[in-house]
Amino acid sequence: MRRMALVLALSGIVAGCSYKESFPYKGDSLVNFKTDSLYFSFGELPFSVTDTTLLIGVEIIGSPAGHERIFNIALDNSRTTARLHEHYDEPRMEGTIPSGASAGTVALTIHRLSLQSDSVFTVVMDMLPGEDFRLGAVEDRSVAVSFTNRLDLPEWWPMLSKWLGE
Repeated sequence: MRRMALVLALSGIVAGCSYKESFPYKGDSLVNFKTDSLYFSFGELPFSVTDTTLLIGVEIIGSPAGHERIFNIALDNSRTTARLHEHYDEPRMEGTIPSGASAGTVALTIHRLSLQSDSVFTVVMDMLPGEDFRLGAVEDRSVAVSFTNRLDLPEWWPMLSKWLGE
């Protein structure tokens, strides 16, 4: 009987507890790219594919808001090797994080027809501070998007080529 009373008392205590986050973030809202680099090859696609749009991930540090928020980007022309309008279209310099969300995307359209088969081109974008966000981690404040028209070996090829054949 005592055991049952103890179990009921402990159950009541546990049921009465509410979840509270251990370390809630209380700082400013920050924004980052999800990665510092991306690589895309047209070489694995049919020749009929002449353009594609890459979606580059953006994430926030902090809590989602009940309204849409704006982040800002800029092209880093000093580190970009691709030519505007020939190899890529200029992305929108302003993106949005939807209401209640903690991530968004930047769309970058790249073109295949002017790419030489032996070259890799790069577009570098930098995150900028704005009204809704300050800059997040230093290592994810810019993203380098590299693309080519060649067909490259997959990264795993050296490890498995012995069994798959040269």
